[in-house]
Amino acid sequence: MLELQEKMTDLDIASWLEHDFLSPEWWLQLAMFIIPWLIFARLAKREQLPELALYGSWVLILAESLDHIGYELGFWYYPAELAPLFPRFEEVNLSALPVIYMLVYQYFPAWKQFAIAITVTAVLFTLAAEPALVGLGLYVPLHWKFYYGLPIYVVIGILLKWFVAQLFRLAGRRAGA
Repeated sequence: MLELQEKMTDLDIASWLEHDFLSPEWWLQLAMFIIPWLIFARLAKREQLPELALYGSWVLILAESLDHIGYELGFWYYPAELAPLFPRFEEVNLSALPVIYMLVYQYFPAWKQFAIAITVTAVLFTLAAEPALVGLGLYVPLHWKFYYGLPIYVVIGILLKWFVAQLFRLAGRRAGA
């Protein structure tokens, strides 16, 4: 098993160097990784950084976990890699999703506003972002329909907002409204 893993790693690196590195898809993925954090740095309210960082970290962990499970179960596939030796399409899980969720969290602090905003965000992810990623050749759904993700995106946002609020309440601080 160890020998096979080493061979797979060597093949992955060779394939990445030949097909992915410096390709148009690679540059697009690099931009998708960096630009959200630049936007976040300009828009994030400094006084909310602890809350935002906690919320965004959990979004990242949960999104990465669910994405890995879906990838391993063959629900979808990512044809290009930003970097070898890492799971594919990390720029969404490590950048775009946490940043978007953190900005929704920041700009819509009241529960009702937040629930509406996160639902609209989830609709945009499922009806616009995911089809756009398919069109750009970065995402290939195999046994997955875009709309399957809609409730998942909503539940992630609401569940984690509730969890952060509970932690800050227990710590004696108020998170969100």
